Amino acid sequence: MNFKIIFLSIIIFFSCDFLTLHFMKRFISFDLVNSIISIFFVFYAFFNIKSWKYKKFPNTLYFIITFLLAFLVSSITAYLDWGQNFSDTLIASRSVFWIFFGLFLIKYKTTKLELYKAFEYFSWVYVLLSIFINILPEYKHLFIYYENSKGQLKEDGFLSGIQYTLIPLYFIYSSFLKNEKITLRNYFLMIFIIISIFLTYNRATTYTMIILISVSYLYNKKINLAAKTSIVLITSYAFISMIYPFISASIIETQNQFSDTDYVRIRGIIYFFNDFSKSIFGFCFGNGFSSTKFAYGEFVNALKVNDGIYTSDLGIYGTWVLYGFLSLLAIFKPAYTILRSSSYFMKYKLLILHTFIGFTMFYFFSKFTFVFYISVLYCFDYDCLMSKQKNK
Repeated sequence: MNFKIIFLSIIIFFSCDFLTLHFMKRFISFDLVNSIISIFFVFYAFFNIKSWKYKKFPNTLYFIITFLLAFLVSSITAYLDWGQNFSDTLIASRSVFWIFFGLFLIKYKTTKLELYKAFEYFSWVYVLLSIFINILPEYKHLFIYYENSKGQLKEDGFLSGIQYTLIPLYFIYSSFLKNEKITLRNYFLMIFIIISIFLTYNRATTYTMIILISVSYLYNKKINLAAKTSIVLITSYAFISMIYPFISASIIETQNQFSDTDYVRIRGIIYFFNDFSKSIFGFCFGNGFSSTKFAYGEFVNALKVNDGIYTSDLGIYGTWVLYGFLSLLAIFKPAYTILRSSSYFMKYKLLILHTFIGFTMFYFFSKFTFVFYISVLYCFDYDCLMSKQKNK
């Protein structure tokens, strides 16, 4: 293992606060360390002049520039509509600086293999820990410790960073679809990742994975009618299970019978769409991230405490609430480029589709969402670059 892979692995672990391991939080101030890392990205990207050119990675660069523009424009709303000054918005939104991870990858001359290996090593640690705490649940509190509003231990907490395991999963699975040679080690990793995803009991991740694997297998493999029927039934079950809460919530809404604990995301989407923004400008261009020093932050915290409504629970939709349609443009335009590419890029298509179908798990404010999405775009750009050089 070379130094670059080790360094990239450390960055990935820090981006998800070392899987939010309970004992690590006692010794490390992740907020401080992650702020230092993001500042390092900025300096490295702008002062390492003799390196690869940004223009060779168009989708990665487009995402970074457009999202930063969305962030800057939304800070105007935070000032005009909510009375929050620019410096406090900047400090409150410091995790956005992890977007410079993409520029760092370019200037660090990172190869796709090096970045993939870093995610692979992360995934091995994740799956082994995940399986261990499920086999021996009495030790779970030593690794994962989430408290509910009453200060009691939550039983349904799981290791953070599950999104990162999707990169090795779909890389290996796409090789399987193409009948490419796969090592026994990678087969085991793919199986362990699938098991770990099931063990999280997270509907957005689990059912999205089932749908994508089933449909892509059905589309790419020649199989008999019985197998096709089984896959269609499994996929239909997963799809219905995903959309049932939304359909059920719509029915309950018409009866005005929302409970305090059910359908929180549905209530959040309805509220943020209808009532949150103070102006059309804020509705279109986002409201910016709130600081607890101002009434804006106090209002957002009251929504969390009193109504259980979080923008982070809404994933990509919550991103739009904060940063407006420009942020969606930053996310969707590179995704469109990937989705319309050839079947050679199947793994990236699966990762993009997973991001959009399981959208509640991808909130473009959190560090690991930036690292995940930028890594997908970067690897795609890198493959395109290598393909062009081969064809010259």
